Amino acid sequence: MAESATGRRKLVPNLAVWLIAGGALAVVLLMIVGIVLLTRDYEKKSAAATAECQTATTASSIEGVSGPKAIAACEKALVMDSTNSALMLRLGLGYRASNDLKNAEAQFHDAIAAGDDDALYWLGEAYEQENNIDEATKWYTQSAAKGDDSAMTALGVIAANRQDSKTAEAWYGQAAKKGNSDAMYDMGLLFLKTQDTHSAATWFGRAADKGDADAEFQLGLIDDNNGDKAKAKTLYRAAADKGNTEAMNNLATLLLADGDADGARKLLQQAADKGNMFAQANLAQILMDNRQLDQAKKLLDAAAVANEPLAMRRLGELYYEYGYGGDAAGSPDYATALGWFQKGADAGDADSMALLGLFYELGHGVVVNLDTARGWYQKSADKGSVLGNRLLQNLTDGTGNVDEVS
Repeated sequence: MAESATGRRKLVPNLAVWLIAGGALAVVLLMIVGIVLLTRDYEKKSAAATAECQTATTASSIEGVSGPKAIAACEKALVMDSTNSALMLRLGLGYRASNDLKNAEAQFHDAIAAGDDDALYWLGEAYEQENNIDEATKWYTQSAAKGDDSAMTALGVIAANRQDSKTAEAWYGQAAKKGNSDAMYDMGLLFLKTQDTHSAATWFGRAADKGDADAEFQLGLIDDNNGDKAKAKTLYRAAADKGNTEAMNNLATLLLADGDADGARKLLQQAADKGNMFAQANLAQILMDNRQLDQAKKLLDAAAVANEPLAMRRLGELYYEYGYGGDAAGSPDYATALGWFQKGADAGDADSMALLGLFYELGHGVVVNLDTARGWYQKSADKGSVLGNRLLQNLTDGTGNVDEVS
């Protein structure tokens, strides 16, 4: 039977409705797809920003973090993920690396409020940097209660600085049980201060077993002082290979005693290049002995500017014993030497005190004054100087002293 006109007219509106509905559905689907794509893109960018923040704040120590770079990266990441407590912590680390302690503390507080326990330690550390020890102790204690062994070690250091050895030992012990090598090392220092070298060596040994270079150096120093030079060399070498500049310096001293001047010079140069001015002054001594006086003076001037007492004494010796700045015959420049010995003595160098006393006894650059000489000899001897003690004895028993020029 043929379809009526009326039936066809009814189908047309129905078809239009379906077309409109289908179009609307398509728009909705497109919107959903767009939102999903935008969300994925945002999440991808947020993840990339978070990774950049993490990379910028990942280092073996806070000194290894580039503050401005970390701040820029972590601020960008936080804009995209404003409730992420880990990003708040890392932004705080960026400010801490830039020595902007107030902003660092604000970020650490925000991170703690958002539930990040790691920020407890860093907030304590920031307050400690400001020398606000009471506030630092408060936050370190909260961090330690959460099991943070670095906070336990920090509390041990605070107690040790307050001469509270019992509390310090308790905190170090807790941290050491968790495997913290810094706590083991600090425990060794605690025993070393009481002259208990056996216990100190035990704790240094535990830290050294974990690869702690400072502990290896201390063990080497104990063996060195006990006369076991071979074992000391091995330990100094292990620490030096890890970058410990004190170990480089002491190993160089032992090598010099063995006649290995080249090996000693290389080690002292390495230590000096890493900023150890004591080693730089000792490197200058090798140059002085080789009559490379201008080169030696250059090194000593730089070390003295950095307030290294040994460099001040070496400069005095350069003008006194080596005749630098004197006449063509190499006579001592007493006035300049006196000035450097005075600076060295004022900086606490015991042998500078002894040599300054000698100048007052012999009248080099000053009027003879035996009382002043005796006073400097006494100060030098009280600080453990063998030279100061010898000069004091000679003056006291009437033997008197002569120039120390070799």
